Order: sequence, then structure tokens, then C-alpha cells
Amino acid sequence: MYDFTGGRSRTATLAVGLSALIVAVGFLAIRVHRGIGEFQLTHYYFNYSDEFLRRGLIGEVLRQIGFSLSHLNVALLYSSAVALFLLLLVLACARVFARLPAHIGILFVVFMLACPGLTLHYAYSSYGYLDIFQLLLAASGLLAIYLSPLPLALAVAVTLAISSMLNHEAGLMITTPVLIAALMLKFGDRFALPKAALMFAGLVAVAILIWRHGRADTMTYEDHIGALTSAAGSTEAISDAAVIVLHRTLGDNIGLVLPRSPWWYAWQQVKFVIFAAPYLFFFVTSLMVVKAYLAPSGRSMAGLAMAAAIFAPVALYPIGHDYFRWWSAAMTNYFLLMLFFCSLYPGFLERLVALMQRYRRVMLTGIAIGVSMGGIGGLVSFSVHTAPAAMVFRAVF
Repeated sequence: MYDFTGGRSRTATLAVGLSALIVAVGFLAIRVHRGIGEFQLTHYYFNYSDEFLRRGLIGEVLRQIGFSLSHLNVALLYSSAVALFLLLLVLACARVFARLPAHIGILFVVFMLACPGLTLHYAYSSYGYLDIFQLLLAASGLLAIYLSPLPLALAVAVTLAISSMLNHEAGLMITTPVLIAALMLKFGDRFALPKAALMFAGLVAVAILIWRHGRADTMTYEDHIGALTSAAGSTEAISDAAVIVLHRTLGDNIGLVLPRSPWWYAWQQVKFVIFAAPYLFFFVTSLMVVKAYLAPSGRSMAGLAMAAAIFAPVALYPIGHDYFRWWSAAMTNYFLLMLFFCSLYPGFLERLVALMQRYRRVMLTGIAIGVSMGGIGGLVSFSVHTAPAAMVFRAVF
């Protein structure tokens, strides 16, 4: 077992991670300068002042604290949330890899921050969406579960899962499975599959209630647009497309995700698989090692729950057409849960190090793709417009 007690490894990992974070803040500054899109900005105007609305939690919190909604203020709020989330990941990496050779921690933190579904996705190509707040809730929940006994961990997990769904109903598949998998990983037989399934079923029922009762039904779509425009003080701040989501049924939503062309749809998926291949390969391979590590103790089901939680967001494909937002959530969930797992089971680090050494070139290829191609996008995967070089060119010229 590696044992670096001098702190040099932690310092090196932290230094590299914070340096990368500074670069990310630079791209966030570019986005603040360009401004937040109207579609994303409109979501921050949803609140509970007139009626209960799904996706209204963030807006209600901001309303209660008297936060002034403007393009600049919301952009700064969102950018701060992204920077905080990335900082938490960097700190977790520095802690987890503190007793390993410095180059191991550095490789993992760079592999993580260069992931097309993480840093530049949230800092640029998917800028302004509410997803980052769901991820912050997941990170907070993992920390609480790690530090707490089972009763408190359960209470926190349920509270944060419901909060995530109130933030956006996609939280049922983005945040909730991560928290349930974490409970299974830590508490083993005390929180096994039957209890996990029961908890998930209860949260599904909550999600259905939020969907059914969170539609805008005290005013027409036109009146709703008028009210939001009046609150914003500008017709340019409100997006019709964002508002109509609150007036549609689930069937209407599914109808919108039918691809404009099967060939176009297939090409977007093929592009994603090609460029994301190093990350997908490493994710799947390491999750198989997790399952094998847990098998001797009879806890392989927790390993399967971890894998299911990571890829659960992809199940949103049929009801949400920004397909690669779901993949970005899956990629981010991988790093959240892998860092959580390594904190719970330090002995697993030896196997993870062996895997990283064996597939070092795969990881370096993934880093090169992430740095050159940038975030994976939403409806369109790996658009050249979201490549870092293109971002800087537009910002300068």
C-alpha cells in the first residue's frame, strides 16, 4: 500500500487542480461577458408567488432573500455555483489521493476536470441551466452521508432528493439515485436493495406529485408571459420556450423530442460515442473493478447500484431532447461517486491505481479530447463552436 505522509502528493494535486480551476474561471468570465441566454434566465423568474410551480425552488429562494434578477447577477450566481462545485471536487481529489504518488493524483484530477461532461460543459456549453444546483445538492448529500449515522443520512438524502426535484424534475434521475447508491455503499446490509427500492418508489411518487401539481394553471400561457415580462421589466429577458414547458403535459414533452431526422439524430450519438470513448471505457472498466472489489463481502449489489446511479440520467432521453445534458450529468455522477467510494474504501485505491497505470494512454487521450473539444453540448454533441479555441477566438475577436 502506498503511504505518502509528507503531504507533497496532496499539495501537488491541489495545486494542479486549483490551476485548472483558474482556467475554468477564465471561461466563466467569458460567459459572464457574453451574458446568460434568455431560456436559462427565465427559469430563475419561476417562483411560488402566485402558485406552486415545478422548477420554481431556486427562483423562490432568490425571491425570499431579495436577490435582484438581472443578466449580470444571475450569470455571477451561476458562475459562482460552478466554481464552488469544481472546488469541492478538487478538494476531494486532494484528500483521496493524499497518500499516493503525486503523479497519480495529478493524472486523476486532470482527467476529471478535462472531462467533456464536466468543467467546460457547465462553464460554457451548457451555461446557465439549473443542473449545477442539482449537482451541488448531490455533493452536499454525499458529504453528509459520509459523515452521518444512518438515521441522519436518510433524512438528509430524502430532503436533498426532494429539493433537487423541486429545482428540476430531472433530479429524480440525476440526484436521487446518487444519494440512494451512497446509502447502500456505506450502510451495507442495514440499507440493502429492498429498502433502497422502497425509498426510490416513494421519491417517484413525490416526482409525480410535483409534475402534476407544478403546472401553471392559475393563468393562461399568454398571461403568464405577461406577468413574467412585467416582473423582469423587459420582453427580452423572458423566453417563450421556457415558459411553455410549464403549460405542457408529459405527452406534449415527449412529442417534442422526436428527432427532426433519424440520420441527424444518429450522427449526434455517433459523434458523442467517438469523442467520449476514452471516458466511457474508463468508467465502465473501473465500475467492473468496483463490483469485483465488493463481491467477496457479498455487497456486489451496492456496486451495481453505484453503476446504475451513474448512468441513470441517460434514462431521460425519451422525455428531454437535450440528450447530452443527461450524459454530462452521468459523467459528473461518476466522479462524485468514485471519490465517495474511494473515501469509504481506501483499500480500493490500489486497484484504481493499477487501472490508471494500465490505461494511462486512454486517460491521456481523453484529456486531449476534452481540452481540444470542450463541453459535450446539449442537443448537438461536440459542436466546434464550444471548443476552447473557438471560445477564446470569439471572445478576443
